[in-house]
Amino acid sequence: MIAADGTRLVTGYHRGAGTAHAEADAIDQAKAAGHDLSGTTMVVTLEPCNHCGRTGPCAQAIIEAGVADVIYAIDDPHDPAAGGAATLRAAGSASAPGSARRQHWS
Repeated sequence: MIAADGTRLVTGYHRGAGTAHAEADAIDQAKAAGHDLSGTTMVVTLEPCNHCGRTGPCAQAIIEAGVADVIYAIDDPHDPAAGGAATLRAAGSASAPGSARRQHWS
């Protein structure tokens, strides 16, 4: 999770099946540290999930947290979980594959 000024706030991790995904873990860590997530950018390897399985949908958690922008490396290839990027865009959170958002890496 990156603050609006470019400062890295937290790094989330998925610790295994049935545990919080990296996105939810990062949100939980940031909130526990007292960070306001408005205007933040989340950088993840995989498109945030869009389904309820053992955990809730990461796309919805990101929206509820107020994260402004999500950069992800690749689209989720698992059809039941895919579609998080479209959900984020529909809710007003920008999201794009990393190759389309290189300016964040410079």
